[in-house]
Amino acid sequence: MPLWFVVGLFAVLIALQLGAVALFLWLGTRWWNVPNVSFRRAMATTITLLLWGAVILAAEPWIGEKSSSIAPAIALLVLGLGGQLCIIKWILRARIGKAVLMWLVVAAVSCAFGLAPAFAIRASLLETFVVPTGSMAPTILGSHSNVLCNDCGFSYAVGRRPMEQFNIASAICPNCGSTDPSTLQTTVLSGDRIFVEKRAALRRWGLIVFRPPDQPQTLFVSRLIGLPRETAALSGGHIYVDGRIVRRDLSTAVDLWQTSHDTRFFAHQVAPKTPHWQPAADSKWRQNGPAWSCDASDGDGGELQLQGDIVDRLAYNSPYPSVRQQFFTGDIKLDCSIDSFDGDGKLLVRWDFDKQSAVATIGADGKVSLDVVAANGRDHAAQPLKADATLAARPSRGQLITFAVRDGRAYVCQDGKTAVSIDVGSETLADQSEEPPDSGCRLAIGVQRCKLAMSRLLLSQQIGFRTIKEMGADAERHVSAKAFGSAMKLGADEYLVLGDNTEFSRDSRFYGPIKRKAIIGVARWIYWPVERWHEFQ
Repeated sequence: MPLWFVVGLFAVLIALQLGAVALFLWLGTRWWNVPNVSFRRAMATTITLLLWGAVILAAEPWIGEKSSSIAPAIALLVLGLGGQLCIIKWILRARIGKAVLMWLVVAAVSCAFGLAPAFAIRASLLETFVVPTGSMAPTILGSHSNVLCNDCGFSYAVGRRPMEQFNIASAICPNCGSTDPSTLQTTVLSGDRIFVEKRAALRRWGLIVFRPPDQPQTLFVSRLIGLPRETAALSGGHIYVDGRIVRRDLSTAVDLWQTSHDTRFFAHQVAPKTPHWQPAADSKWRQNGPAWSCDASDGDGGELQLQGDIVDRLAYNSPYPSVRQQFFTGDIKLDCSIDSFDGDGKLLVRWDFDKQSAVATIGADGKVSLDVVAANGRDHAAQPLKADATLAARPSRGQLITFAVRDGRAYVCQDGKTAVSIDVGSETLADQSEEPPDSGCRLAIGVQRCKLAMSRLLLSQQIGFRTIKEMGADAERHVSAKAFGSAMKLGADEYLVLGDNTEFSRDSRFYGPIKRKAIIGVARWIYWPVERWHEFQ
């Protein structure tokens, strides 16, 4: 269901309600002998009442976030009703007794022409939900507080529970590793409010609202991973279906990317194990705030190397002790904002992870290549592969050059459009190692025979999914007999769901697959808070 259809539907319903309320309000003034009231004035009164109601409705979530007491909510209700009476009395110039009677007319007609369609829409098309927990963080936030880092200025959310004591030093900035936030909201904000479409088609990677089999009275939201009659499996944070990895291109499930390091938020001091950039010895790389540049017009400029480890730990979970081992991840995306690219040389990006290596070469003439040396399976020798292409335009100021590795495939993109891609390693489940990588991802940027300046480097990592075994002994004690371990065969009416916040998500890993009849609908939009407005794919 497109957004324009939803907006149009609500616009039609509001117009019908306005016309009906204005008509009955005008008839009421004639019945109770309120003089000099035209239909135009009745319509003006109705529109003013609608605007006042919108103000009260907009204030309700804000009041709820600022206070857990019921008193502000009661005060807001009294203010809303009192304001409506004042509007009717002022515009229609009626006495208070007749204003109360006309308010009752407005309320009755609004219920008849407003609530009935609203209930019909809720039952068949759209419904709203408040997400209380962080099982889908950072895609959808549960109860949380916002934090602003005192060093780099990066803003992020941390999960919190109402009325709990909070240690401010436990908030760890994901961009620089600082534990010194300059601001921390003492108020616990409620979770995101979402619109759920009930007639949307169910597709892999979509977000669905459903009733889990072990708690049918409770609504959960998770990501749809496995479809009927598939054999789904987890390995190394990736999803495998019928023995082969499920590959997502860079435009699919974009909510699963989270920031690891953004040079736009310059930190004076970075924690040692937090990802950050550092020039190699004797290199020609220079930093100026968020920008990096290298003048290698006369030859090789050396490398700008990534320091620290990329692990699958969310900043949202930093207030709580980790319940499992942290795993290294090699699924990354590096966005390079080009400020200048002069000369006839080339830009190189090198990636190494778990006995696999990929090198992207972007020439000043627009020619691009991807060279891969990857261990083909558990016990096979490394196999070299290469792919070539030409960019749509020569790299220049204002362009975004992206290098990424996702789900066993490497990409080079220009301004969001894939120029070349190539497989990295084997795509079959049988070839995957059962042991996690013992070292982290290594990235390096090199320049040869050209002068390059980049105004920003944005490094993101993909959120992975972990098995119950990888979650540790504590998680294994809470699984049911139908739980999803490392592989599961789904029936003709069964679906597999997983939460993005794999460390604190209760999903199919604990209670097994869900039935089609348990699915309420597909989450389409975050509509509150306004600053987090977002439309899901």
